[in-house]
Amino acid sequence: MHIDGWKTLASHDGGDIVLAVDFTLGRPDASFADLAREFEVDAAVLETEVVGPGRSGKLSVDPERYLSTWLDGVAARAGSVVGVMGYCAGASFAVALVDRLAERFSLEPKLILLNPLVVSPEIIRGEFVDAVRALDEGLTELEVEGELRWLDALFPDGEVQLVALGEALLARYRSCLDVVVERLELEDDVVDELSSRFASYLDYLMAASGVPLVGRGSRPVVVYDTAYEVAPEFARRCVRIDVGGGHLLGAAGVADVCSALFRQLRRPVVLSGR
Repeated sequence: MHIDGWKTLASHDGGDIVLAVDFTLGRPDASFADLAREFEVDAAVLETEVVGPGRSGKLSVDPERYLSTWLDGVAARAGSVVGVMGYCAGASFAVALVDRLAERFSLEPKLILLNPLVVSPEIIRGEFVDAVRALDEGLTELEVEGELRWLDALFPDGEVQLVALGEALLARYRSCLDVVVERLELEDDVVDELSSRFASYLDYLMAASGVPLVGRGSRPVVVYDTAYEVAPEFARRCVRIDVGGGHLLGAAGVADVCSALFRQLRRPVVLSGR
């Protein structure tokens, strides 16, 4: 099955579709692909493809470009969508997709959010830190510490404009890449891939920050791990999985939980959880 804006994680001949929203390009931890392998629902599982910055190549807070790409791609099969899942920052997009499926097609797909995250400037700063630390083979420890000091000094007045923050982080990351390229003698295509991936991820996070996590339609079921100290109050129901942060999608039992929740569309299933 090929649908523009989506990649197939699991096929099914029955026609029903479950949509999964996440940014998985280069994700080091578990992803929806891991969950889909253990999924036991009579439906195909489609995952969002990377949209990335627009034609200008500049970062922006433009969730509409993402939502339109994904919704237009699945529009011809919208009647087959029985569920939507969103992970981390993708939870906001999942909520918006469910709202729009309801508005445009009078659908009420089941909504499951896994470790939902509200994107803030601090979250985006943290992603820069992770990206720079990942270059430790080409940067010294002192250089990495220098980048962290630079980050701490950014926007000293406390007022952060998201696009300006994203552009500053991307430019700084690319300057770090220049150093690594020279020292490790990396090929141009490797550098281009790293730069493009980080730019796409920043754009995705910035776009997600412009989408409310609480939608206009039905309240979601939230599946979360031990990184959450308090269960999300906006959820209709919460299921806590005893696994550390970053590994939820591949954790034992998560696919079973999500499968059972989606099967409730057809018959009752009793789940334990808070």
